[in-house]
Amino acid sequence: MSNSSELPLSSSYLDDYYPYEQPLFANIDRALAALLILTTILGLPGNIISLLYFLNKRKKDVVVVLYSMSCITDALTCLFAVPISVVLLRQRQPSLFSSDRFCDVWVHCYLSLVMVSIFLVAVLTITRTLSIVAPFRKIRCRVVVGIIAAYLVGVVGKELVYNGLGESCHKYVAPAGYCAAVVEQKSSSPQLILSNLSFVVQIAIPACLIVLGFVISLLELLGKSRERRAPSRASVTMALFTGLFLLTNIPFLLTISLLSIGQLKGYEYPEPYFDSPFFYWYIWLIPTVILTALNALLNPCLYFWRMQGLHKWIFNRRGSLGYGTLLTQEVVLQMRDLKPAI
Repeated sequence: MSNSSELPLSSSYLDDYYPYEQPLFANIDRALAALLILTTILGLPGNIISLLYFLNKRKKDVVVVLYSMSCITDALTCLFAVPISVVLLRQRQPSLFSSDRFCDVWVHCYLSLVMVSIFLVAVLTITRTLSIVAPFRKIRCRVVVGIIAAYLVGVVGKELVYNGLGESCHKYVAPAGYCAAVVEQKSSSPQLILSNLSFVVQIAIPACLIVLGFVISLLELLGKSRERRAPSRASVTMALFTGLFLLTNIPFLLTISLLSIGQLKGYEYPEPYFDSPFFYWYIWLIPTVILTALNALLNPCLYFWRMQGLHKWIFNRRGSLGYGTLLTQEVVLQMRDLKPAI
């Protein structure tokens, strides 16, 4: 049976239920590929520069640490979107995904990125909610980092164990545009339904915590607005960060929830909710990859828009917009701080 931390797909997904329509779907794929390429070109350096800014802040509180980790996951997300952009440009030909080994590595790494990204936003939301409910309660950064490290070890370790035991069978699924765990069972089989529900729960629990924290943050901001008190810039930034995450990730949760509901009713995929050519070819690609990559691209834009310190760090203190010059100057400045022992 497939790993319960994955979303296993029935082997019926490999059937040509709806043909790949030319030239409509080819044009849509090119547009989505252009968006993924833009994500890599702009999102990757944007997240790296943002990461350098957070690492160079003297006061590294919980929020700064979580933003730094988010930059790392977003940068890796931009990288892992590259093979899918190639697939879209080649009209869903597997390309790099034709290698079983590459399929296994990509699925395990990308799945770990998705799970860790959701967990990071959940932790950020929880810490923000605690600061609102108990403003005098100090949240220790080491405790938060320890929790995240333990979760990361658990997610990666579980993937490695299942891969070593040969429990995962990953194949390229053309309608999805990437590799996924495929099992030789009907979509409505009890084992597959249970596994899918387990995956839904793993996503839904942190998502509910994020929504709850987001609502509490909004109520706080509205309360200050009614009292004619200006909310802090950091509070608004965190609310926008959380809202952007929800906007780009809720479609994925809705998709897998509808899939599970259809299975519980005894339907075979793509019936009853995805029974159209467009949904068949894009209902997995857009929520799981395109919107996730878009979130990774927009996060550094949000940092640059909302964080005045980032403006000063890029334009004033470093005096250059070039990423290579920026990184070189950073290394030189750090070497100057290393004084030889006397």
